[in-house]
Amino acid sequence: MHTYKSLIIKGSDRRILYVSKLYEGKVADYQILKSEFAVHQDWFKDKEVRIDLGFEGFGTDYACKKIRKPHKKKRVAKGQSNDLTPQQIEYNKEVSSERVSVEHCIGRMKQVRFIQQTLRVRRLPLLDKIMGIAAGLANFKIS
Repeated sequence: MHTYKSLIIKGSDRRILYVSKLYEGKVADYQILKSEFAVHQDWFKDKEVRIDLGFEGFGTDYACKKIRKPHKKKRVAKGQSNDLTPQQIEYNKEVSSERVSVEHCIGRMKQVRFIQQTLRVRRLPLLDKIMGIAAGLANFKIS
């Protein structure tokens, strides 16, 4: 069974702004972003970007107004503490609470049953169209 995933960009108004083509499930999220949006261009120059830890290196490859990314525990030698500070923990809670709206967008797309069921369709262009239709219906639902 093949698993696929795509990159979804959500706007501040809860609308899905962009859905990438489908990629094999083992492709990293940041690799999808780099293949869809050429590096060192001004795609996000005037945007505040919220990303998760899977997009390591985003700040060096893309220019943007502000990046909101959670703090990660550092790898340290055995016996040493790698705990986050209370300020970092609080910041991570804020960032993760913003992530909820992204999950709600994905959930609205999944209300189109084709997205979450196992399909026999193996033609990627057709599956890409189905994803686009699901995003359009999700946007229509909130308008």
